[in-house]
Amino acid sequence: MKKISVIITISLCFILFLTACGSTAVETTSTPTAEITSALPSENPTVSDNEENSSTDGNVVSDDVTETTQTTSTASTQTQGNSNNTQSTNSSPTNPPATSTPTTVTPPDPPTISTPTTPTKPTYTEADYKEIENVVRAYGEAKGFKWDDLFTFEQGHQYYGRPNIVDLSKESVISDLKYHCDKIERDVGFCNFKVVRHIYQSKLEFIVVYD
Repeated sequence: MKKISVIITISLCFILFLTACGSTAVETTSTPTAEITSALPSENPTVSDNEENSSTDGNVVSDDVTETTQTTSTASTQTQGNSNNTQSTNSSPTNPPATSTPTTVTPPDPPTISTPTTPTKPTYTEADYKEIENVVRAYGEAKGFKWDDLFTFEQGHQYYGRPNIVDLSKESVISDLKYHCDKIERDVGFCNFKVVRHIYQSKLEFIVVYD
């Protein structure tokens, strides 16, 4: 009986020993893992901080990207809105410019060109003829000439020029006869003279004849 009890006791001790060894092994195995796991934050704080910073930065970047995306989307929406407004404005029909009825311009009347009229010749009378003779007689006598009432053109006396009162005026005839008296004075000097009338080609001529 003692041997059996000893064997049983030894068996129990061995079982207990094995059990104790197994639990110790389990504790030994589990303890380093827990320690490593618990030690990771404290042993590598930089990694933890970096992770926190990276996570924080990631959130910030994400927010910035979100805000940028929203801003771009808003600008795109506004651009599309403006483009749509522009297109709608451009596509709206525009009224054609009002056309006014062309004003008819009446050309001015051409200037009236008056046909030059031939001046009417004055009608001279016997009194005018007498005036011519008297004026030239007084002019010659003032030079020393002597009036001879018997002189005629047909007698062949000398003379200068034969102005007619048809082509010339009375004043022009008197001027020409005075000029002839000047020539007689220069070429002859003292002489007898007279202003005579002579009709030639239907024109009445006045001539200063002298000798």
